[in-house]
Formats: sequence, C-alpha cells, structure tokens
Amino acid sequence: MLIQIKQAVSTCRQAVLLCTFSVGCWFYETNAQTIYVDSSVAVSGNGSSWVSAYKELRDALLNIRTNNTITTIAVAKGTYKPTNDTNIDSAFCIYRGNVKIYGGYPGGGGTRDFNANRVNLTGIGDNEYNTSYHVFIVAGLPVNADSVVLDGLTINGGSSISWSYEHSYNNQPIKGFTGAGLCLQNNWSGSKIAVSNCNFINNHGNTGAGIYSYLAGSLFINNCVFDSNTAHGGLDLGFGYGAGLYNYKTTASISNCLFSKNNSTGRPCTGIGLCNVHSSITVFNTAFTANSGPSNGGAIANTDSADAVISYCTFTDNAVETFFFTSESYASCIYNSSSRINLHHSSLLRNRSATGGAVILWDSHDASINNVSFAQNSALTGDSHGGGITNISSSPDISNCLFLNDTALLGGAIYNGAGSSPRVNNCTFYSNFSEFSYGAGGAIYCADSSGGRYTNCIFWKDTVRSEFNSGRYEFYSENNGSDLSKPRPAVLYSIINSPFPILNVLDSGNNSSNYPRFIDTAIATIAGADGMFGTGDDGLRLQPCSPGIDAGINSAIPAGITKDIKDDERINNNAVDLGCFENPGPIITASTTIAGNNDSTLKSIYNALDLMQDCRLLATVVPTGAAPVAGGVKVKVTINVAGSPFAKPFVQRYYEIEPSQNASLATATVSLYFTQADFDAYNLVRGSYPSLPVDASDVLNYKSNILVHQFHGANDLSSEVIIVPSVVAWNSTNNWWIASFNVTGFSRFYLNTDLTPLPVVLNYFKGQRQDNHINLNWKTDCAHSSGLTLSLEKSKDGNAFTSIYHTIVNEQRCILPFNYTDNDPFPGKNYYRLKMTETAGKIFYSNILFFSARPSEVFVSPTIIKQGQLLNVAVQQKDYVFAIYNSNGALVKKQKLVQGVNTIPVTIAAGIYFYRIADSDEQSQKTGKIIID
Repeated sequence: MLIQIKQAVSTCRQAVLLCTFSVGCWFYETNAQTIYVDSSVAVSGNGSSWVSAYKELRDALLNIRTNNTITTIAVAKGTYKPTNDTNIDSAFCIYRGNVKIYGGYPGGGGTRDFNANRVNLTGIGDNEYNTSYHVFIVAGLPVNADSVVLDGLTINGGSSISWSYEHSYNNQPIKGFTGAGLCLQNNWSGSKIAVSNCNFINNHGNTGAGIYSYLAGSLFINNCVFDSNTAHGGLDLGFGYGAGLYNYKTTASISNCLFSKNNSTGRPCTGIGLCNVHSSITVFNTAFTANSGPSNGGAIANTDSADAVISYCTFTDNAVETFFFTSESYASCIYNSSSRINLHHSSLLRNRSATGGAVILWDSHDASINNVSFAQNSALTGDSHGGGITNISSSPDISNCLFLNDTALLGGAIYNGAGSSPRVNNCTFYSNFSEFSYGAGGAIYCADSSGGRYTNCIFWKDTVRSEFNSGRYEFYSENNGSDLSKPRPAVLYSIINSPFPILNVLDSGNNSSNYPRFIDTAIATIAGADGMFGTGDDGLRLQPCSPGIDAGINSAIPAGITKDIKDDERINNNAVDLGCFENPGPIITASTTIAGNNDSTLKSIYNALDLMQDCRLLATVVPTGAAPVAGGVKVKVTINVAGSPFAKPFVQRYYEIEPSQNASLATATVSLYFTQADFDAYNLVRGSYPSLPVDASDVLNYKSNILVHQFHGANDLSSEVIIVPSVVAWNSTNNWWIASFNVTGFSRFYLNTDLTPLPVVLNYFKGQRQDNHINLNWKTDCAHSSGLTLSLEKSKDGNAFTSIYHTIVNEQRCILPFNYTDNDPFPGKNYYRLKMTETAGKIFYSNILFFSARPSEVFVSPTIIKQGQLLNVAVQQKDYVFAIYNSNGALVKKQKLVQGVNTIPVTIAAGIYFYRIADSDEQSQKTGKIIID
C-alpha cells in the first residue's frame, strides 16, 4: 500500500524528481545564461566558467541581483557562508524571479551529484546563539515574478530565536524569530518557488526553523530532508511553530521528503515537524520519524481553516512528551484543529502522547481518514484519550483502517468526545487496550453525548486492564440516549468479540460474535514478511471461508472509496467483506467442505451469496425474480438422523433459510448442497419411492426424480410447495451434489423423491419472433390438480421478472393450448417464463425463453464464474451446440442447447477457457473466453 520511504538522508536522495506534480517543467530554459561557483578555486573569477568561477556564492548572488540576463547558478561542493565577517544580519538572498541555483557539482566542474558533492550553506557562528539569524532568504518577489529554484543545497546553522530583532531584506521586514534555514516571505500569490534535493539540518528558531513560508505564493518541496531542527518555545519565547517547516497562507506541495528528529525545547509549541496555518497543502510519500516536543502535533499540525491532503506517508515514533499535566498537550503525530483534512493510504506506528496517540481531530467535521493503519500508538499520560484517534466535536468518515495494539486510558483505538459521531466503515480493530484500573473501551470509548455509526467492522480481542470493567471490552459508551438529538453509538453488519447486549450501544442488526478466521494472529508476524501493516501479506486478512467474507452492506461504503487498505478492489464477489481487508480470491475453493449438523450463519446479500460457516458451505442464494431477496439472510443446516418428521421419507439433511426483509414474498434462486452419503441414507429407507442417484455418474438419471419440498412456517403438509429443481449436478472438485431452483418466500426446504404424480405437467413452452412481436405458446396438463393459476412473466435481464399475463384455469381448459402475443417487447433482450401455481399452493416454473432483435444473437453469462456454479447460455433457436475448450484447444465440455436459457453446471478445473456456440451446420455464432475461479 505505502511507497516505502528510506529513513537515511543519503538513501532518501536516490529518487530525484526534477519535474513533478503541477510544477511542470517551467523551471528550465533552453537559453538560460549560467554562472559558476567553486570554493576550491585559488582566486575568485567572474563566474563565466568553472575555471573562472566565483569562490563565494554570495558574490554570484550579488551579481544576479542587477544582471537579469543570468538565470542559473551552478555550485560546486564546499561550505559557503553569507559573509566573511561577524555580521549576523547577513544572509544569502534572492531579490528577483527567474533564478535557479543547482548544487552538487565536483570541484572544477563535471557531472552533478548532490549526494557525493555536498554544497553546505551555513550561518557564520558555531552554535545557535552565535550565528546568522537566517541562512537563506527569498522575500518580496512581485506577483509576476518568474520561478525560483533551489536544488541540491544543504542549509544549516541558522538561529532565529530573537523576539526583538527585525531587519529589512528586499524592503521586507524579517523578524528575528522566523526562518532560520530558509525564509520565504511576502512573495505573493503569483510567485512559484521550488525547493528540491535539499537538506535542512540543525537550524534553530521560534517559527519555521527549517523553512518559514509566509505568503510565499506557490511552494513546491520535493525530495528534501528536514532533520534535527529545533523550535524554541517557552514562557519567554512564546509559541514554537514548525521546527521543520512553517507554512502560512501559502499553497504548498510536499513530496518524497523526510522529517526526522525535529524537536521543540519548551511549551507551548505547534506542529513540530510541519505546521500548516490557514493554507492548503498536499503531502505525498513523505516520512515523519522521531519528531518530538511538549504539545500539539509532533509530526503535523493543521490549524485555523487550513486544508491538508496527506497520502502515502509514514509516521513513526513521533512523540508529544508533556512536561506536566496540561490541556495543551495533544496528538503526538497529527493535530487537526478547525480545518479540513484528508488522510489516506498511510501508516502511523508507535506514536505517543497524552491525548490522541496518533491523530486528534478538534472541531474537524469535514474530515476523512481512509486506508490507514494505526499500530502500537499510545496515549498514556495526562488525559490519555484515544491511542489511535481522538475526536473532539468532530464526526469524520473513517474507512478501511486498521487499529492494532493501540493503547490509551479511555478508548484504546478511538475516543469520541463533545458530541462526536464518526462514521466508521470497514475497519479492523484487533488487540487494542484500555490501560489503568478504571479504563474502559478497549477499542471505542464514547463520552457524554458522543456516538457514531460502526458498519462492516471487526472488533476482536480488544481488552481493558480492570476486571471490574469486564463488560467494557470492545465498546464503552456513556451516552444513554437521553438526548434524542445525539443518538447512542450503533453497530451493524459487524463482528464483535463481546456479544450484545452492550451498555448504551445499539445493536442495529446483522452483527455476530463468530470468530473472524484471520490468516495469522501472532503479534510478531501480523505485519507479514515486508514488516509493514496494511499490505497484502498481513496476518489480519481473512481466510476465504471467514464469516466476514461477503458479510457487509455495500451502501455503507463512502463515495469514492473503491479500494481496500492494501489497494485491492473493495468489493469482490458482489458483496463487501468485513474489516479493512478484502479477500480477492474465490470463496468456494477445493478445500471447502459441506456444512454439518446445526451449522448456521447470517450474512447480507448481493447478487450471488455463498453462505458459509468456518469453511463449510451451507447454501447459495441469488436475488432473482419480482421481489429479489435483500438484506440479511440467515441459514441453518440440520441433519435429522432420527428419520423423517413426515409419513414419507425425506433426505436427512434439510435447510432453513430466513431473510431479514420480506421473508414471505422475497424471490431468489437457491442452491442447496448434499453429499452422496445423504443420498445413500435416503435410498436405504425410501421403500417404494423412486431412487436418488447411487453414485456420481448417475448413469440411470435418478437425479430427475428429485423434488424439493418447501414448508412456509410449521412443518405442515397444508403449507407445502413442491419445486422441481432447474438444475441437479455433481461437483467433482468438492464431491457434493448441487440442486438449484427458484423460490418465492422462504422457509424450510426438504428433498426427496415422490410417488404422487406431479399436479402440473408442462408439455411445452416455446415462442417465435415475428417482426416487432413475440408469439408465445404453451401446453399444460393439470389432470391431477383441482385448479391452476398461470402467470406469464417477462424480464429484461433474466433475473427480475414481472407478470404480463394472468389466468386461472381448470382441468378442461388445460387440455387446450395457450397463446399470447407480446406486442411491446423490450428493444434489447427479452426473457419469458411461466409460473404455475396449483390450488394447494405448489409452484412450478417453466424453462426460460430468450429473444432479442437479431435472431442469431446469443448471450453467455457470467464469463467469470466460480467452479461448480452455473453458466447461463441464452439462444433463440434450438439445435445449437455449446463447447468449451482449454488453452491448448482440447475439448473439455460439449452440450446441445435448447431454445431459451440453458443452465450449464461448470465442474471443470479452474483456469482460462474458450467457448464456441455453433449451429447444426457447424457455423460459429459466438466465441469468447471464460475464466473459472
């Protein structure tokens, strides 16, 4: 997920991006005049060549101040100072635009290498109290000034720690407490300044010790290091801001940088690594490591209506170490106050502070945190709230995040206070901890009027220290719901280790306490071989048969979130997985087994849903028909070894399927699974009833005897509906039988064979397109039924059918054929089927007919299919042949097609195949590719 950032300065320099982001390539001019600087020359020249180079950079800058024809300064390795005396007002200065300084050339000229040939710009003294106030200044550039580039420089030794000092540079008053390393001030909105491949090391100041950017226009910082800079805050110095970088009313882009070991010597201070005030910034692929101080954001502070987008960054071992208890000590890593923030695809590891171990959001309602890992962060002194995130008057969107081993007094992972109501979706909380004897909320703590909505999440092994708070493991809420405008926290479509009821926490449905079946929960190996959290080898990914697979609700995913934490597609197999990791592979694998007695599960449903418990498959439910099943679906398998509950024999294995919505009218295609042993046991007690298949080959076609008996409510024969399965097939990979059929309403499902003749027999159902009309005709036999309701149904997609013709007939009318003309077919595809309901409630469906505007048109779906599932092939004419070939061209399956929709079980091995549909003259009508998972 993360772009790995090396922590060493020399390694960080490897990736040189001279032309990035919106900076474009406007830094380089083909007709630019260059002058040269080389500290190794014996005598300073006029800068016209390396032989005649200036010995000092300050002389070259003095030349270009008045000579506008010079646009570029090439600087050879060496140490350069802004003056040769003791004047601490002296600084390297740029007074106009269209100036580019490139350091890193060897002495005497040659190939530029800013790592090997360091250009060191430094103050004049030997400590922070005896040196230049500023090393480099770019100030007072007009709106229309061309770009300024600083590239390949190391700036160190500046010291801006005087509140009383002020000096004018380019007619700009520069304070003595700002910009010790590089001071950018009043360069107005049109100016463009790019700082690349530079180091800012050991500069001291009150505000912006490394870089101070104040009304600096557009600032681009790329591949730079900010190391060991100090912001001197304290009672006599006031606030310290941005030891590494201070940015005020400047649009800044920061990429591929390293902020390390920047610090503050006293309180109060804000944004020790980077302080962004009333500005818009983007921070990309940047590392913040071991920055520390007494308050308000060890790595980043974003304040006063600022706007920050932070992506693909790492934050490691940053700390806010308060000197004593104070409400000013917030957020060891990222502090966001009254500002917008979008933090994504990043990692926060081992950060610590008094409140908000990793992130604090203060009055930050328009905030978004997604695809971020929070691991081993802590808040263990002072207020000690929220080891991962603290929300104060903030209601952010938090999605696809991992919270692992985060620790705090209250809310090991997340603390919500002052009416905060975050929307937390698809997050994994594992082994977070609420510390101290009165701690609560190992994962989540909601104070007073706070709440939030927690959807598609996993809470597991989050604990508290106190044995007196045993009911406060994953979740603790003080909000009892007395204020209706601030509802209690709600959990839905989630797995939570501590089962409901949970004090003051709403169980909003579809939650479970089933073990999530993680790949690996050993703390030492959860990060995987790459040692990074939130990547594709993490141990907290879900096994293919986890109860968290396909168990979430898709509508909870915020707009624009399309990837999981490891950058795989967020939704696989139509339904989102629980937690931050999406399993990209198929759910049913060769190792999947069939469910056992009393196995049950509850999942939300989208399209095809495989219902599993602990790697054991129970059933498959596909929303189809007029009222497609939706919401949560509960399924249970029972194996009744005591025998049939009825007078006639039934297979011992039976199913109970119950949707949470519209259970009596919901429609679907259901697939049930049986072993050969199930059939063998039935055959031993079937008596005179027809046989079930005796082996997988079923050469005698006993599978045609199979009937499904559906009972709505109690096991009462008066509520019985007999269903003839549309498909019965053997899966040779998993060694089970599959029986698929359409249903209206859900209940218990039993399987048997039956001596009683079917009350309804469909002799034929066929049709033909004529011009813009479709003529349909059929013949039924209802001799064994006292009455029959016929409904002709139509669909655009073969799934959702609606009735277009309805009639009730008796036995005499059944003798005659039926005809119906659809004068208003859909402009594209048209599917038709008969629904036949006899008076006792038994329902039968016909085959499905298919028509489109072109008679030769055929459709094959889906083309990516799971092993053992059904392939639909729709044709308008009979006598077609469907064939599947492997990648070597060998025929692996062949089947004759009938008019309409043909359902073909795919039981061949996983792989990539090619299909061909040909007519009786072997003329191909369609070819294509099928991928079998």
